[in-house]
Amino acid sequence: MIITKIKKTEDKIENYFNKSILNVDCGEIYMAQDTCRLMSLNLYSYVVNPFTKNSTFNIDLFEQHVKYGQRIMDDMVDLEIDKINNILSKIEIDPEPIEIKRTEIELWNKIKQTTLNSRRTGLGYTGLGDTLAAMNLQYSSEESIEFIKNTIMNSFAKASLESDIDLAEERGSFVGFDYNIESKNDFIQLMLPKLNKSYIDKYKKFGRRNVAQTALAPTGSISLLTKTTSGIEPTFMIYYTRRKKVNPNDKNSKVAFTDKQGDSFEEYNVVHSKFIIWYSIYKNITEQESSLELSKLDKTEFDKLITVSPYYKSTASEINWINRCKIQGIIQQYIQQSISSTCNLPNNVTEQEISTIYLEAWKQGCKGFTIYREGSRDGILIDNSKNATNINNDWETHAPKRPKILPAEIIRFTSNSEKWISVIGLLNNKPYELFTGKSESFNIPQKIEKGFIIRNKENGISRYDFQYVDSDGFKCTHEGLNRTFDKQYYNYARLLSGVLRQGMPLVCVYELIGNLKFEEDGINTWKTGVERTIKKFIKDGIKSKNKCPDCGELMVFSESCQKCPACGMSKCG
Repeated sequence: MIITKIKKTEDKIENYFNKSILNVDCGEIYMAQDTCRLMSLNLYSYVVNPFTKNSTFNIDLFEQHVKYGQRIMDDMVDLEIDKINNILSKIEIDPEPIEIKRTEIELWNKIKQTTLNSRRTGLGYTGLGDTLAAMNLQYSSEESIEFIKNTIMNSFAKASLESDIDLAEERGSFVGFDYNIESKNDFIQLMLPKLNKSYIDKYKKFGRRNVAQTALAPTGSISLLTKTTSGIEPTFMIYYTRRKKVNPNDKNSKVAFTDKQGDSFEEYNVVHSKFIIWYSIYKNITEQESSLELSKLDKTEFDKLITVSPYYKSTASEINWINRCKIQGIIQQYIQQSISSTCNLPNNVTEQEISTIYLEAWKQGCKGFTIYREGSRDGILIDNSKNATNINNDWETHAPKRPKILPAEIIRFTSNSEKWISVIGLLNNKPYELFTGKSESFNIPQKIEKGFIIRNKENGISRYDFQYVDSDGFKCTHEGLNRTFDKQYYNYARLLSGVLRQGMPLVCVYELIGNLKFEEDGINTWKTGVERTIKKFIKDGIKSKNKCPDCGELMVFSESCQKCPACGMSKCG
């Protein structure tokens, strides 16, 4: 997402823009040959006297900003059309013959026509969870559901539709507007009775400016900037450890965690920003003093404090999940496009509970519903309680025990004009150990690609044998793989087996091999052969640290190659 500042000549828009409206362009909603245009208002900024008995929601200001936002979004469509025209003009004066430029011209003309015809905008908001807390409403309570429906959504949808009708009167409606078709639209049927007669008359005469006005994006980055909950979500956790993705080559970063894909993260402790504000009001102290006091509390003290706050029973794992479905269902009635939202569930949730939640989401008419079960993947936000932080740390000191027999695959390569072979043992379908040697020493038929590595112990010394099944179904065993090792590479293979057993991500293993130094280096060496061996097991789509030599984008692993997702350049070898 790119946060885009739009300079406006109108003083009113400029004055309110920085505080309450964030403008975003991204690919949130997939539409062929069209752009997803998103803008989010910070709901929390409209709460007057937050976290007090006198808290109110400034509906008038909210509706005013919704109308400003819809107008800015309409300007964005025109701005985009101008940019497309600039691109077409540039292509037209390019020196290439028309036969070469035709495809690009046709593509941009289609994009331009789709933009002109639909004029699709996506006005939304963020910070609902904090807004409810600031109004002293428990997320997913019946009171909060009524507030969302009658105050926030009614005002939001009504103001955006009125603004779009005004724009249609000034600038014309989208292509193909037909009142007879519109009258069958669920959203229009819901909203028309809420408009006063003057707007209904204007709507029938001029229509709407844009085919769709509203959408609710996840607003993850925006919520970090506004220091609020994201989208329509409740607070995920009041205090937690957050992971920030870093470049592992950055000497100033402290890598605390590397996930299964090889991405590295820093970790730092966080207290939810608006909880700090609540505590400062609760204790009648400054926010700085509030932050300092909260940082000194242990888990027991913090949990006790939460019970007297408006965030009690309002975090993602504590809310009433059935009412969570109702909230999204109600909001969906007032949103013309999609809602990006996730129902976060604890690790111990049952299949029956998940089934009930999905069924309820269907009953509520949600266009889509996403569930995340804690622990189903490596997280960005982590519960920093003692039990949670010790999960999955055992691998650092205790590698998985090797069974007597491991399935294995064979990869053949050339090293300095000699035929070599890699035998890689697999545990749970992941590389666990590596053996290499000259093909003539192994003497395994060329067509054999899979088999088993069997470990036998004699007098306390391990011997590794390779066994495969021939074309007649008979087992053939080659004893003593380790006796065929080339001594020059023996320690390197042992090193790689060690890091594989300890669970180092394959991308990191691949890079480790690439950084090894040998007297001879080139396309056909032991080093490049082992790189190919490891690369075969890296899942497609995993990011490489290598940049595309053509366009500079990061390469990704795909079909045992490194490919550029931007220009398609492929680097196999």
